[in-house]
Amino acid sequence: MLKNMSVKTIISGKTGKREDKTEYPVKAIREGVLNALIHRDYSIHSEGVYVQIRMYKDRIEIQNPGGLFGRISIDLLGKKKNYDARNPNIIRILEDMEIVENRGSGIPTMIDEMHHHGLKAPVFDDIRGGFLVTFCRDSEQDSPQVNQQDNPQVNQQDEMKMKILEFCAVHRTRKEIAEFVGIKDIRYLKEAYLSKLLEQDLIRMTIPDKPTSRNQKYVAVNRN
Repeated sequence: MLKNMSVKTIISGKTGKREDKTEYPVKAIREGVLNALIHRDYSIHSEGVYVQIRMYKDRIEIQNPGGLFGRISIDLLGKKKNYDARNPNIIRILEDMEIVENRGSGIPTMIDEMHHHGLKAPVFDDIRGGFLVTFCRDSEQDSPQVNQQDNPQVNQQDEMKMKILEFCAVHRTRKEIAEFVGIKDIRYLKEAYLSKLLEQDLIRMTIPDKPTSRNQKYVAVNRN
């Protein structure tokens, strides 16, 4: 699918460097596929029915057999933390493998990734016998170049990084940072902000030899 996505060139107004940006955020599509595989119906009733990924000119659709399960509705997706899981063993295995961070994080991650990519939130539909996620392509994606200096989303990301740096004047856990900046998905926080701040040597880990440790904390690097 990635090779079928169009890519546009972004020229940074700050560094002048060229960057490639796919028309859809890859992480959001990945979460959509994971969500479909985790929550699909594996019973005899759906035997021979596959997860479908359909790519159109203006959207990507991911559909899995088996609609919403248990006591959950469309309006509660991404908001309800304790929900009935159709395949709890699969979720548990993926959590142990750190492929998924925690239950209920997939929907918020898809929404956040689309938002930070400058696109509308995905549309979720509980259709007859299945569940459908639609990622729509914004018309602004047709523009081949975007100056990040004029992109308000970039400014929001910079502000978020500054908030994290100020908050990490003392040692902070991932959970504390996530709660402070209002990000529900800790994995998204790590990949979108903490990893970049680490690469820029603006923050450091207190246990660098064990990056996934539960006792891991982050602190801003003192430049004085």
